[in-house]
Amino acid sequence: MSPEDQALFDSYRELFMSEGWKEFVGLIESLAEQCDIRYAHDANEFWKSKGRLEALDWVIGFEDAIKAAETMEDENASDYGRALH
Repeated sequence: MSPEDQALFDSYRELFMSEGWKEFVGLIESLAEQCDIRYAHDANEFWKSKGRLEALDWVIGFEDAIKAAETMEDENASDYGRALH
C-alpha cells in the first residue's frame, strides 16, 4: 500500500472512532428509519423518497466500504509481496 493510501485509511479510521462520527451515523440511521416509501402519495414523491433512502444507506454503509477497501489493499499488497519471493 502506498504511503498516501495508508495515510488516507488512517484518517478514515480516526474519523470512524470519533464520537462525532458515531452521532452522525446514528442521526442518519434515524432519518433512514423515518423514510418510508410506502406512504408516498404519487410517483414523484415515491422517487424522491427512494433517492433519499439510497443516499442515507450509502452514508450508513460508508464505514464498512472503507474498511473493505483497506482489507483489499492489504491483501493485494500481501499477494504482491509473496509473488516477489
